[in-house]
Amino acid sequence: MESQSSTTASSSCHCQETDTDDTSTMADTWSVVSESSLAVTSPIGSSSVQRYVLRAFTYLHVQDQDTGVTRLVTGQRSFSTKPSERVIFGPQPMVVVPPAHYCVVENPAVRNGTQVAFDEFGQALLRHGEREMRLTRAPFPLFPGETLVGGVRPLPVVGEGQVLRLRALHDTTDSEGTQRQAGDQWLVRKKGMYTPSMAEEVVGVLDLKVVTLTNRQYCIVCTPVLGEKPKRRVVRGPLSFLLQPDETLDNGVREIHFLEAADALDLVAREAFTDETVTPAVERALGDRWTVRGPAVVAPPAEVEVLRKHSVIALGATEGVYVQNTETGEVRAQMGRPYLLAINERLWSKDLPLDAEQLLAEYRAEAEADGGGGGRWRDKSRVVQVFVRLDRCLVIENPLTEETREVHGPQLASLMPDEQFRVFSLPGGTPVLPGRSQSLTLPLLGDMHRLTDLITVRDEEDGHTMTVNITWKLVYPTSGPIAKNGADEAYLQLRRRFLSEAPCGLIRKLYEIGEFRFQVVVTSDVTESASEY
Repeated sequence: MESQSSTTASSSCHCQETDTDDTSTMADTWSVVSESSLAVTSPIGSSSVQRYVLRAFTYLHVQDQDTGVTRLVTGQRSFSTKPSERVIFGPQPMVVVPPAHYCVVENPAVRNGTQVAFDEFGQALLRHGEREMRLTRAPFPLFPGETLVGGVRPLPVVGEGQVLRLRALHDTTDSEGTQRQAGDQWLVRKKGMYTPSMAEEVVGVLDLKVVTLTNRQYCIVCTPVLGEKPKRRVVRGPLSFLLQPDETLDNGVREIHFLEAADALDLVAREAFTDETVTPAVERALGDRWTVRGPAVVAPPAEVEVLRKHSVIALGATEGVYVQNTETGEVRAQMGRPYLLAINERLWSKDLPLDAEQLLAEYRAEAEADGGGGGRWRDKSRVVQVFVRLDRCLVIENPLTEETREVHGPQLASLMPDEQFRVFSLPGGTPVLPGRSQSLTLPLLGDMHRLTDLITVRDEEDGHTMTVNITWKLVYPTSGPIAKNGADEAYLQLRRRFLSEAPCGLIRKLYEIGEFRFQVVVTSDVTESASEY
């Protein structure tokens, strides 16, 4: 403490060690002191005795090293320490509190009227642990033991559109006569300058947070401070109100839900409560879920959270959506009629393999170009549908059950949740090459019944070569047991075999030059075939 005060003193005044008899040197030393200095010091005799010349409105604390008593010395005056005294604080300027300002002094001195009380040793008596507010007054010094808390501060001013937020340091009565407990916070809305008491702490001047609600809006206010109120409360419009300290809005201002006849609102209880929005009232437990059907106007209570708002899904006679049960995970196709999702249901998106997805997009684009609508991109929650033409066959596979079903045109095929399309890789071109194109459907009539191939034939005797045009043709029986019994499946199997095996090495063995026609004849065995040249 002594070393700190010595440093302070040396920084605020000029000291010059000199002989007391050399008065001219002493005068020269004082003459160079700046007018802004708080004091001028000079040693007198022993280096432990110093003389101070204090400017106006300055002070210092001197401690007697023998008795331990610290006293206050104020300027304007000259002052010499005794051999047993040390300056432990100062010189310092007095505390100046300008108009519209205040300061707080901790451990203030005890006063009898305007006079400071001292003990029998001359030490100023203090009110330890207490604080005192001091407003505008003449400059004053701090007695030994007094502490200035937070410096000199302006008095809070409540302007237009503002409020003053206060906190109670201990139990007290505020300026309006309201009892406050330690830690309570409240707002002062009166415009103008406010002088807080020692039991009040100024938290700050806040801009007003005014919430305005129309007759179609509501909000949920969280964490009210005043009284024994719930943690969340609903405020419905039309209304304008001011948020109290520490109050916040949960997700801001919300719109009241106006439900039409085809609308529904799914709700869940965030805590147990009595639901008085229905008649008779219902006891809701934590986690309970229920649906409110329209027509209705719904502003959910504070204990309720809105899961979703949804409407009836309009479906035609041949349309459908994939619906998943969120509790069991089961997925089904809802077909043929308008449907409203239950609270434990949601729409499920069906993904297809990339090649099937691309072919389906091309199919939908062609259908849209022909005026069939649908668009190139599909809604994955809608049941996948393909219209199979008269001369086509669609094969659908179920990987889970390993079952296969075939859809012959003309017919609309719908894909169930566990099913996938079989993508066909078809030969084509001249010469015939496998995998020239991909298709969701297998052609049964038309050009795909005839495959034209080009091969090169070399004469082994003279080495001459020629290009031979060969046409493969699949003939469907119009009579016999297969045609009579309906040979769709047998014919389809033979068709696949024809498309995959026709351009095989059999033709490469031909040695004669000319045009050949290969004819496959369906027999009752289906697996047998005959060739004609």
